[in-house]
Amino acid sequence: MARARHIAWSSWCISCALLGLVILSIIGLHYNQQSMQAYLIGEDITQLVSIFADIDATAGIAEFEHTFNWIDFLTIKKNGFLGSQVGSLILARPERWNGPYVSQHICLQSVKYQVIKTDKGYFIIPGNGARLPDGRVMGVDLILTENSDIDTLINTGPLTYHAHKLAAPVIITPTTTMVSEMQKLNDQDEDI
Repeated sequence: MARARHIAWSSWCISCALLGLVILSIIGLHYNQQSMQAYLIGEDITQLVSIFADIDATAGIAEFEHTFNWIDFLTIKKNGFLGSQVGSLILARPERWNGPYVSQHICLQSVKYQVIKTDKGYFIIPGNGARLPDGRVMGVDLILTENSDIDTLINTGPLTYHAHKLAAPVIITPTTTMVSEMQKLNDQDEDI
């Protein structure tokens, strides 16, 4: 009888240990999946920052049309558009557009990334509807506006995950054309 209890106790301990290992494996896999997702978002953001820097250096980014701008125009070919606007991107020198910059849209969970126009500049962010590694959904759990402090959200908030940046600024260099146009507008304002 004592031997039967010992065998039952041993079986129970082994079962608990195996169950514990399974639970730890599931937790580890979930954590690794979140970290991998954050890494991939960071890679996408880095690629988009590089593309926008190239566009700004060649064609000059004048501005983006809306507060939220889907990044759905990087597949447009050179001479594949009229005027100075490619999607929601307005160019200073459209004749220097060198697209396509990618063969397929860069997406997170089938959702295109966006450029948001804020009081502090333009930022690349995961698009509304995309789920972040911490489980928040852009546009549902994390609602951004033109007044949002994206820099703070990147550095200390929900747009970073374990040192992976989930958003980044779009650096736009003012071109001579844009500066002269701004000067003309300022001169007109002074005349009024």
